[in-house]
Amino acid sequence: FKVSEYTHGKQIVFVPNSNYYGPKPQLTKLVYPFYKQADTTYKAYQAGQVDIAGVPSANLASAKLLPNNQYQQIPQLWIDYYAMNYLTKPFDNIHIRQAFDLAVDKDLLAHSVWKDTVLPSNHIVPKGMPGYNANLTGPAGVTSTKGDPTKAKQLFQQGLQEEGWTSASQVPPIKLTYPSGIQEQDNEVAALVQMWQTTLGVSVKANPEDFNKLLSD
Repeated sequence: FKVSEYTHGKQIVFVPNSNYYGPKPQLTKLVYPFYKQADTTYKAYQAGQVDIAGVPSANLASAKLLPNNQYQQIPQLWIDYYAMNYLTKPFDNIHIRQAFDLAVDKDLLAHSVWKDTVLPSNHIVPKGMPGYNANLTGPAGVTSTKGDPTKAKQLFQQGLQEEGWTSASQVPPIKLTYPSGIQEQDNEVAALVQMWQTTLGVSVKANPEDFNKLLSD
């Protein structure tokens, strides 16, 4: 598909790309409206205004009871991840980056925050997509998606020593910017901030921003 129309803050429209090498699509047009809140998107689905929408965790139980198999849970070929700016401190130190990763229990986030609507992974390429390597591990060879708090603490201390710091209080301020509008995302970030505080003793400031603003920035 290719973009045929874009209205800032409202919607983007796609039409078939005649130059695409594969089979021709059966759809003649795709319209993606922009909503600031995930629950607003779901309400639009319930009102028949959109054909597909994610289901907020608060609506999962009722969505599973909808007739005609409306509720579908199928792994998708995408990955959500948090990027660390390795050009600035403290994340220019690889051991500190590894420590922050291993301090995170992805299984807990997937189950407690997302109600098992996501799959925890240590990969940057999703399973099923070309380039996926099942043999890849997390930092320091850790294979579990539950993280490793003990190893995280060891790596963090190593990173502190390499930077000439004696305690976590000397780590420069860290701000985590993420798209707002999804309650589960807010809950996930709150859980992440708590995990880093508990395991590493580092305070991270959550900085939610409107998704459309993030795109324009």
